[in-house]
Amino acid sequence: AEDAADVVRLRIAFDTRAPAWSCVRVRGAVLAWSLSSTLPAVHAGQPLWARHAGNAGSEVWEFWIDVKKPIAPPGSDGRDEVVDVEVDAWALYPGLSDELHTVTDALPDHISPIAATTYRAATLTHRLTAAAADAPKNKTKSG
Repeated sequence: AEDAADVVRLRIAFDTRAPAWSCVRVRGAVLAWSLSSTLPAVHAGQPLWARHAGNAGSEVWEFWIDVKKPIAPPGSDGRDEVVDVEVDAWALYPGLSDELHTVTDALPDHISPIAATTYRAATLTHRLTAAAADAPKNKTKSG
């Protein structure tokens, strides 16, 4: 187990804005995540995958990822050691849009379509340097 001081926790919220089936792909040196008590076994360099079936009321899928905190070599400015984490997300909306109704209504009676709309979120790349990991957190005052 890693010492808590050597770990950075990234919090992710994926908002599908409607009930949807979704999946997420995570690439990088992930130590742990909140989606299971252990990480799935993958070959070196392979991404981690997770699926989520969101019904009404679960449109926002929140989870965290722990990555190893970059450690700067002695005498460096903290920019030498870098940890990259990439998160890709997709959502499949099973409801029929007007466009899908047009397509499915034109099909012959002997075809039973299963139609849906898929969206892919832009890749989130988080580059964590040792200098940024050691920087004090910004604090905001309200009022």
